[in-house]
Amino acid sequence: MLKQLNDWQLDVIKEIGSIASAHAATALSHLFGKTIRMQMPAAEVIPISDINLKKITDQEVTAVRFNVTGRLEGQIFTFFSADDAHRLIEASPFTNGGGSDQTAVYDMVSSAISEISNILAGSYLTALSDFAGIQLKLTPPQFIVDQAIAILNEGLLEIALYDNDALYVDTVLCDAGTDTQLQGNIVFLPSPGHIQPLLALFGAADE
Repeated sequence: MLKQLNDWQLDVIKEIGSIASAHAATALSHLFGKTIRMQMPAAEVIPISDINLKKITDQEVTAVRFNVTGRLEGQIFTFFSADDAHRLIEASPFTNGGGSDQTAVYDMVSSAISEISNILAGSYLTALSDFAGIQLKLTPPQFIVDQAIAILNEGLLEIALYDNDALYVDTVLCDAGTDTQLQGNIVFLPSPGHIQPLLALFGAADE
């Protein structure tokens, strides 16, 4: 399981995260038209059962789900609290020209959060692909509004991953002009049969 990763291997994951964060910050800066910085990501492996209790509250969140295809398969979820999602949208160019009816507002929120999440997840996946020398791809984003644990449980039902762990990354976006900080969470759930290949990428021996 992913908890087999030792401190050195987790440091490798953090280094990949640092590279990904730099790329994501550049892309987000272009998107927002202002300088966006990203703090050094905190990465760890935690049991699925601990995600709701230790890391993500049971309040409603905005999330985006991607399927990962290629040499590794699984699912990536990005999570933002309702407050942080609202602030992200206010700071983004997606607010320009939006309508006032509920459908238009939902479409604006979905588009904004999906694009930001696509940049974050895509940057991490590209950094992992470059590090490992393998090809990985993301499917189009699926926007979701629900409790975090309900979103994860839906993914777990599809890949039957109840007894395994998740790779969890804290990422903090910072508006360099105002020092406003927004926190997002990225969760990677490997598909059954793709856990050992992931471990092998980081030098973890099979059991």
